[in-house]
Amino acid sequence: MESARQYLPPEIIFEILVRLPVKSLCRFRCVSPFWHSMISSPHFIESHFAHSSSRPTLLISCLYSEHDRGCSIRGTSFYSMNYSNRENQLQTLTKHGKLTWSHSPRCPDILQSVGGQVLVQLGDVIRIYNPSTRESVADVTTQNPEGTHAMESFLGFDPIGKIHKILCTFLRFSLEQHGPWFIDYKVLALDGKNQWRTISDGHRHLITSNSICLDGVIYYITGSLAEPQEQQSFIGFDVRSESFRMMELPSPLKASSTSATEWHLVELHGRVAIVHNYDLTHGEEIDLWVFEGFNQRQSWSCKRILLPLSWKHIYLLLLGGTQTGELLFRPLFVDQPCRLFYFDMETNRARECEIPGLLDVLPHPHSSHGYTYWNIALSFRSHVESLWSASGDLPRRAS
Repeated sequence: MESARQYLPPEIIFEILVRLPVKSLCRFRCVSPFWHSMISSPHFIESHFAHSSSRPTLLISCLYSEHDRGCSIRGTSFYSMNYSNRENQLQTLTKHGKLTWSHSPRCPDILQSVGGQVLVQLGDVIRIYNPSTRESVADVTTQNPEGTHAMESFLGFDPIGKIHKILCTFLRFSLEQHGPWFIDYKVLALDGKNQWRTISDGHRHLITSNSICLDGVIYYITGSLAEPQEQQSFIGFDVRSESFRMMELPSPLKASSTSATEWHLVELHGRVAIVHNYDLTHGEEIDLWVFEGFNQRQSWSCKRILLPLSWKHIYLLLLGGTQTGELLFRPLFVDQPCRLFYFDMETNRARECEIPGLLDVLPHPHSSHGYTYWNIALSFRSHVESLWSASGDLPRRAS
């Protein structure tokens, strides 16, 4: 056995290790100085991330509240499972630790998972967390401009420079600008320098949708400051150049009488798509508007999906597309059993998959009038495991 280990070529060790989960690699760094050096090398980290990107997981975050010695402690527990599964494939739920926020009357918002990192926001405090390594950046303060009324933050990843950046928007009241309301933009590169930069060419529109980062671009939808349902635009923020690009929405969406706040961005097979939340909860037919061409000719294509009638009263939310070409849905409310719903757009075949062990790790449910429910907040996001640390030289801590 000793002889076989001695002559195992380093390139074979590399190819074996690069396929393992981050949790195992963190332990294997202690095997020897050689293994520690290999696993910590930029080449290995990039190769492992490329391999993980081909098999993303579903990151499940559960907000909780508990009391310790008279103090209220709120936090988030993280779990993951493979969601690009085929039927009858065995599923397991993996725990990734938790983040805690002491002495806070509010629960944090889990906003994005990008490049292996998760952006968590509580008021004007931001924390970047890697669920796989259980490392987080010490709380980042946003240096809100005077008169700030509301703040939103977004996480982006530059795949060329291999760096994460935080984009923050500040809606503030000012009599010195063109109109009483104004929006400031600041960006922070997580390179260890902790220096916020102001972006001067930002648009003066209110962000009305969630955001999604694909191929180094943060996408979201905006509306007029006066009337959010008017003057709607599709915005792309290039993380590398730190510049904005305003793009046209499809004409049917612009002509829609509903508010853009009901639109939701998802990733559909490597592209950004817009789906209407109302369609998912009150009907079996939905339209997916798929965007193409950020750096070339821009175009939209529409995919009309007819969902099973049996799903009509389940109240589903679309999470996006899977690696196997299916649409993935989650129920709006936690139920027993807790399930995911899959729909194949090519064959129109629907199926369900139970999330194994999730109800076992959740707080005890409540019962009322014969109905069992969980008074908790769950969020589901596509996530890629990564050894990258978004903190750069910033202090890190393990939870």
